[in-house]
Amino acid sequence: MTTEITEVSPPDGSLCPHYQKIDEELFDDLFSEVAKVRSDRPDLFRFTHRPITVFEKHSGEEREVKEDKILSEFLKQRRRNLVTIIDGNVGTGKSELCAYLSLELKEAGRNVLHIDKNADLLTIMAEEIPDFYERVSGGDTLEERDQLEKLRRQVRQHRGLVAKRITSGAMLTIADLDSSTVDLTNDQEDDVIDFIEKKITKLAQRGEFATKIEFITVSDEANEIAQYNFLNVFEDVDDETAAEHWNEAIWTAIRQDYGTPTMDSLLAEVAENLDERPVLVFEDFSVSALDAQRLQEYIEQDSPENTWDFIIAGTQESTRTLETNTAKDREWIRFYRTNKRDSNHVLFLNEDSAVDFARPFLGYVKNRDNSVRYVDEDRKSELRQPKNQSICARCTFCDETFRDVFPFNETFIDRIYEGLPDEEQRPRIYIQTISKILSAYYHGDVTVPAAWSEIDDVLSNSIVLDNEDIYENEPLRRLAQWYGAQQEMDGKSVVTVDRRFARAFGIDEPELFEEYDITRTEIDGVDTLVIPLTEGAISGGGNGDIKENKKDPVQERYDEARKHIDTWQSDTQNQKASEVDVYIKRGLTDAIDRLTNGFEMFPDGDLEVLVGSERHPFTFTDGGPAETDQIQIDPTEFTHPQLLKLLKFGITRDLDPSRADYKELFDRNGSQLAGYAQQWQEHVRGAYLAPKYFYGTSHRNSTFEEFVASAYGVLAILSDPSQQVTGKRLSSLYTANTRPEIDDDLDEMLKDFADKETYDGITNIFDFIDPIESLFGDVFAISSNVVDVPRLNEILKGSHPFDIGGRLTKSALSDLPAKVRFDTDTHLREVGLQVYRTIRKLDDLPAGEEADVAPRFVNEQLRGIDMENVRDITKKLKTYDSVDSGVRENLITFSKVSDQKIENLLESCTIHEDLDQASSNSKQQQAHLLGLAIFGHEATKRILALDLETGSSEIESDSFLKMSEIYANQ
Repeated sequence: MTTEITEVSPPDGSLCPHYQKIDEELFDDLFSEVAKVRSDRPDLFRFTHRPITVFEKHSGEEREVKEDKILSEFLKQRRRNLVTIIDGNVGTGKSELCAYLSLELKEAGRNVLHIDKNADLLTIMAEEIPDFYERVSGGDTLEERDQLEKLRRQVRQHRGLVAKRITSGAMLTIADLDSSTVDLTNDQEDDVIDFIEKKITKLAQRGEFATKIEFITVSDEANEIAQYNFLNVFEDVDDETAAEHWNEAIWTAIRQDYGTPTMDSLLAEVAENLDERPVLVFEDFSVSALDAQRLQEYIEQDSPENTWDFIIAGTQESTRTLETNTAKDREWIRFYRTNKRDSNHVLFLNEDSAVDFARPFLGYVKNRDNSVRYVDEDRKSELRQPKNQSICARCTFCDETFRDVFPFNETFIDRIYEGLPDEEQRPRIYIQTISKILSAYYHGDVTVPAAWSEIDDVLSNSIVLDNEDIYENEPLRRLAQWYGAQQEMDGKSVVTVDRRFARAFGIDEPELFEEYDITRTEIDGVDTLVIPLTEGAISGGGNGDIKENKKDPVQERYDEARKHIDTWQSDTQNQKASEVDVYIKRGLTDAIDRLTNGFEMFPDGDLEVLVGSERHPFTFTDGGPAETDQIQIDPTEFTHPQLLKLLKFGITRDLDPSRADYKELFDRNGSQLAGYAQQWQEHVRGAYLAPKYFYGTSHRNSTFEEFVASAYGVLAILSDPSQQVTGKRLSSLYTANTRPEIDDDLDEMLKDFADKETYDGITNIFDFIDPIESLFGDVFAISSNVVDVPRLNEILKGSHPFDIGGRLTKSALSDLPAKVRFDTDTHLREVGLQVYRTIRKLDDLPAGEEADVAPRFVNEQLRGIDMENVRDITKKLKTYDSVDSGVRENLITFSKVSDQKIENLLESCTIHEDLDQASSNSKQQQAHLLGLAIFGHEATKRILALDLETGSSEIESDSFLKMSEIYANQ
């Protein structure tokens, strides 16, 4: 580096120059969860690796064994092979120990095949073992490679065909068993194929090698034999044995169809053809139950020929297959455990060593130019002076107390470890937490590392700030909580922070200090900020008397509950774990509630499902069968921080609802939660809007969409029976600024011609305008003023609204649950039943001739009429005293009817003729309603009234007289 660095000038220069020079790939490798990734960079691994001490199992008192002792056993000249099996809880250093042994053995000249946790079974057998053999043998190939590659390729590209192929073979094998009765229907056979298709994906899916590959699972968590009746083809056989039969039959079918070897036979072939015993390292052991058993037998064999040295690591459950009594008696098989018994804690990480454990991970990027060097390269606790001309040698910002760990200080790192729940204080989670905080700062997501978005969810903190002003200033609050030392000064509770960190993070502002009563002092020669806690209490560290914490009840409940986050589903007998389940479900339920606007079935709609305060819109996949209005959610889809976020949100909603921050929850987990909300809406629409609730079983092909089009079409007809029901008509009605209302003329005639029950049955549909319009918008509206007209036309071209409504059945509609509703008083069931009643009551209308005669009569009387001429005649008649006053008044009233109304009336007569001549009964029914409306039109009334007054033969006709008589009798 050529330019001299004098200091880091916040805020633009706050990022350490070493991090400005590091590339993304190195950053990812440095903090990779997979130890082998770090071991691929030997200098990185050796710098960051902390010597591991494990427990030797089955040795009586479980003596402690250091990693170099385990390594030395592999480096000895031995007559036969050595097997080291390491078990431990997740994240307790198993992979780290494997990586160390693998790297050192390679350096010693051993041929090592290292299988990391991201491998899959077929890649191991089709690629990694053959590649290893080709490399160490000088170019020889394994005969089985082609068949293995073929199986892997077909599983990845054509797994449906593979599933069908192996299912047939497996079922024939099962059928040959005396205990089985394979008598499946075609649908059940398809179910078996679909089931196996999903399972075989894991054979060639990266990362699934660390998951025990069983096609059929029977365990405390899941019993697929009991769950899927198409698998239960055995008599007098327990479920575990049934699962073993299925698994062995499927594996046998795979190997017979593809001619593939078992893993033990493949390994034996490789060992037989090599001059020197190879080493196989399984970083995270778990293979198929069948292969695990054969591998166990291969490991335990007495013969030292054709064997490998093994280093096998995994959880206690996954390595249990290998931990047989025979294996324990073998001198060459050793068993170790990384974590303490009944604990996640390890010997090489605790409160005293936490800072030193993290140092090399933070110091590595500064070691590359010899800025950071340690007196003891193994312990890495005491810094040496930086090399001349290194970045640290020319930068005046850091001192020896935090130079290697910046942008943290030792206090911050201590609090990260102490802030983790006890069961999470394990190496992987600890380092991953540090890396996430550092990544947020390194990528510019936050200006203060402690402002990492998930820090409050993942870590607890002992400092309680009762100073509300400081609490509201997030950078200042974070600085105090995570970098500061707590103590008493002059009888006041304060936090002291090295001022350089305020400078680094851009908050070293005199005005800010004055605003919040922050003072400066010198402590041990360091310029220090004194931040008042006012009424806050000191809960650890610092000097002087410690005051009692003032606990936030939400935070207190959260700190206790989060300890059980790893066991909240498995430890069902533990009350605290059960509370975690309650709060997570509460948080997830309230999130779906908000995202669906109160469990609405359509986005921005009004139709909702009443979920109830004691129920949830989901069930977890291992929580039993889902109910009709529940979706299944796999809890493993949530990351650890996401679960913690839901936990805290659920606790807040329970204890202090007004404080629950939906925006923050959705900012972090919005897309995933929105996916569940959408999934739930789609699910309940499929469940409750199914044809069976509207048409019964007689019209299975009818749809909910047709019901909505029918309901809105009925409104359209009753609003204006003269208009044909098309997509365009319904679109115009929906986008108009006025509400649909029954046609005035039709309404008047219905009152006259129908009894009250029939009239109410027809017209009460207008009491449901709002829910019907809402449904129409949900189903057909593209936006507030655009409707999917082609889709409507597709529905209406085959069925008139009256036809669709005629298919509705009362019994089916009555089965619609009351929980499907628009509000507390309006249920979808009632809307459907009203449409049903309207259609049925239309059938009850009197057949009366008036509806048929009126349009023809009006058409005959008014077709070609000149209303201007009528108005001129009317004016002249006013001057004749001899003209009957009743006739004169009726003529005057008739003459006032507008030309447009006359034109519309005549057009209605034409439409009536088209509808009446149609073959469809529904269109003839609409013609009947239109005829009534024409009969009730004011022009029709005036002509009839005029005839009654005059009895004039000049305009007399049979139809006119007939209509007059009908009118007179009303």
